[in-house]
Amino acid sequence: MSDVLVRVFAPFKGALSERGIPAELLTEGLPFDVNDFQSAKKRISWDVFVLVCERAEKLLGSREELEAVTRKYSIHPRLEFMHRVLAVAATPRDLYWMGTMWFGRMLFNVVEDSFEEFPNGRIRETLSIPQPYRDSPQFFHMMKGVLEAAPTLLGAEHAHVEMDLQPRRAVYTIWLPPQQVHRGLLARILSRRAKPDVIKELIRQQEEFQQTHRALARISRIGRELAHNIELDKLGDTLLEHLTTAFGFTGVEFWVVPLHGEKPELLRAVGKHEEPRERQILLTSGGQELGRLDLWGPHGDPNEPPEDDHIEDLSELAPWISIALDNARTHSALRQASEMLQDRVRRQDAELLVANDSLQNAERLASVGTLAAGIAHEINNPVGSILLAAEYTQLRRGEPGAEPAIWETLDGIIHEAKRCAEIVKNVLRFSRNEPTKKKLYDLERTLRRAVAITKDYARGRGVALRANIGDGPCEIVMNSMEIEQVVVNLLRNAIEASGSCSCVTLSLSSLEDRAEITVSDEGCGIESEQARRIFDPFFTTRRSSGGTGLGLSVAHSIVAGHGGKLLVESEPGKGTRFTLVLPAAGPSDADEQ
Repeated sequence: MSDVLVRVFAPFKGALSERGIPAELLTEGLPFDVNDFQSAKKRISWDVFVLVCERAEKLLGSREELEAVTRKYSIHPRLEFMHRVLAVAATPRDLYWMGTMWFGRMLFNVVEDSFEEFPNGRIRETLSIPQPYRDSPQFFHMMKGVLEAAPTLLGAEHAHVEMDLQPRRAVYTIWLPPQQVHRGLLARILSRRAKPDVIKELIRQQEEFQQTHRALARISRIGRELAHNIELDKLGDTLLEHLTTAFGFTGVEFWVVPLHGEKPELLRAVGKHEEPRERQILLTSGGQELGRLDLWGPHGDPNEPPEDDHIEDLSELAPWISIALDNARTHSALRQASEMLQDRVRRQDAELLVANDSLQNAERLASVGTLAAGIAHEINNPVGSILLAAEYTQLRRGEPGAEPAIWETLDGIIHEAKRCAEIVKNVLRFSRNEPTKKKLYDLERTLRRAVAITKDYARGRGVALRANIGDGPCEIVMNSMEIEQVVVNLLRNAIEASGSCSCVTLSLSSLEDRAEITVSDEGCGIESEQARRIFDPFFTTRRSSGGTGLGLSVAHSIVAGHGGKLLVESEPGKGTRFTLVLPAAGPSDADEQ
């Protein structure tokens, strides 16, 4: 709403220039500039006006300086030629009266004012800033300077003005110059010779304008407050509070049509709801019914409107309510859709975790199947030794002096049996589907188990498997089974890519902030195009030999879950090197153990 004429700041342009202060500082960042100070049409909101007043006080140094500037500059030099004419037609008293009735309201249509006249040339003028507009002590000080300077427009001396400043209100007691106490021609024309009904009509229209302005300002304020409530429940509470307090209805029902419904549902109700209701207001947007308000009569005497300018007709407020309701319904629908989407994402995440666990387990079992020949060979050797030892024992059990040899043979059988049990234990442990749980663990032990389970597979293919692991512990926060699965997969791939009489090397480097595991082979290498896709699910170059394309994809996922990286370097014809990087355990990780 445009409440104040910009030209009221015209006195400050010259005053600031005299002090060497750029007047542009008053309007910096605002929707007008100093050139608009002379405009008779440019208006600004009351909030912007108050902001400029505060800037003026800061630039000038005090509120007393505000009074001095308006006292000196409020009467424009170009009006000096009117001194003699106005001196015949009017007195300072007439100027104050006209300012109260018309001129002040043209400049500041927000401000409420009153005019009282007393004997001996004394006048009392009261200016008030109504709610919800901001208070401005600077404005009241500026007006004191204007009121002091007003008689100079008639060529008279300054008036003596005393100001009683209160919150949102100032009372000015004005003593007119002695020679200007009598009424002038203009006052006599308006008060005696003009028709009394003309004056009354002007006053009535002015009061009607003020009342309408206050009503529209209140509706605008309530509308803005409703628009800020995007929650349906809060909107209902705020709306019912205003309808029962500001508008005085004793009963209110707020009905809302659900977003995907047809019939309105009661959202909020307050007060008495006896038939017949006072009125019903339909709330619509774009021709679509959003809801309705059922209202019951005002409180107190129905013939007397309640205080604070009760407005029976809510037609001006209904569009605001409809907009706020439409926004709240849309926000409610968006929130429900968001919650449904989040729930769906949570379910899909859970399903993906289950599927990922199943995929990792399947990959472990596939590795066991691939390594089965080596495992069978590993078990077959001790089983053969056990069989031979048992037969040897049977042959010599009745011989004299054979007891020491038999005991030695039995020790060998026990040793080979334990060897078989260890092999089976390693296979079962590797293929078991354990839940993902990370803890501080020795990485070297994990790598040695991976070597133990793949060495016979390498031997069977004529590939030498070398392990440069070291002797000291290398502790990492990890899931040991998952990291073992990754290393077994990398070793198996390296063995299969290598030819007979070649070598696969497993190395461990323990650095300050990380551990690096490398698996390198002397195979045929990987083309650069294939290397870019090697971690993609279902991508494989060994489809004909049973490759699924899941091993490296699962390995990459496991490593990422440990906060690490899985890198590949390869050159066709010269072999491939995979590097597994895992973050080192910190002090807090060790403390938790």
